[in-house]
Amino acid sequence: MAESDPVIVRRFKAAGAILIGKTTTPEFAHSSFTRSPLWGHTRNPWDARKTCGGSSGGAAVAVTTGCVALAEGTDMGGSVRIPAALSGCVGLKPSLGRIPMDILPSCFDDHAHFGPLARTVEDAALFLRVAEGPDEADINSQPAPMPLPDRLDGDLRGLRLALCTDLGFYAVNAEVEANLLATARVLAEAGAVIEEVELDWGPELVEAWLDWWGAFQAASFARLLPEWRERMDPELVALIEAGQRLSALDLLRIDQLRSRQWRSLAAIFARCDALLCPTTALPAPPIEARDSDFELLDDAGRLHGLDMTCPFNLLGQCPALSLPSGHTAAGLPTAIQIVGRRFDDPTALRIGAAIEQGRPWRHWTPENLI
Repeated sequence: MAESDPVIVRRFKAAGAILIGKTTTPEFAHSSFTRSPLWGHTRNPWDARKTCGGSSGGAAVAVTTGCVALAEGTDMGGSVRIPAALSGCVGLKPSLGRIPMDILPSCFDDHAHFGPLARTVEDAALFLRVAEGPDEADINSQPAPMPLPDRLDGDLRGLRLALCTDLGFYAVNAEVEANLLATARVLAEAGAVIEEVELDWGPELVEAWLDWWGAFQAASFARLLPEWRERMDPELVALIEAGQRLSALDLLRIDQLRSRQWRSLAAIFARCDALLCPTTALPAPPIEARDSDFELLDDAGRLHGLDMTCPFNLLGQCPALSLPSGHTAAGLPTAIQIVGRRFDDPTALRIGAAIEQGRPWRHWTPENLI
């Protein structure tokens, strides 16, 4: 039991929010699949045989099924955006420090973000309005976040948007790609200029994030292994042990890699206001799947992964918004990811509002689609 409320909780209470309770995550939020020894699987609301994603899977399902209007998630590699994409709602990783992060052992972490899971883009913006702003508890908190407009309109005239289906190295499902392109056409109809771009990124970005994630888990939870190893998720144990094998040099080289990653994206942002790509490369996989099932590199160097989110936690200052882009023939949701320039959450939300107006999903429910 926590001894005190984080800043974000205090702000919501002060605004009059009614806090319902805590939702399920995987053990120590380590996975893209929400299962726990205590509660079992959290299932996808569109197909109970599929995963809802993770790690904030319980939060996404609570929003999608109408249990709550808003939910909070913590995104360190996609834990807000992945379940939003697979479960069919809105999920935002805000820019670093827009919402103070004060629940981690280190206040110098630059991967972690509190973010909303919501039914609409405007609800996600409401969440930001309540939760954002500086606090001395987080040295990375933004002193003056870019102001959000009072109302998000769908007029995108004057915006130039980069479109990249694969981020340079992902194998992307055909229906995910088709829905991404259809959504890009909606943005063009709203006045945006769409420019297809290529990124020179590679699967080493995902490997780098996994190394960092293993190091984070090891620093946080390796102390539990002697007593609890046999009761812990085997993939979590393997992740912790991999983190223990890393050196300081290994971690410093990650910063060199993410610097090269940023320079490639910055060249695109020099002429474009945001980047469009899928949130996940696949619709929701079977509930029995595990993270390790999505590490295959094919002969062409394509990663057959699940999420396309963790590269943007390496670039934490850039907001990343996930929202529905359509459904597959089997009725599973797909999602588009909108990545904004550094600290420019308002533009990402503005683009999301245009998609919501041109391709509305609020009437979509499992009952009327399947």
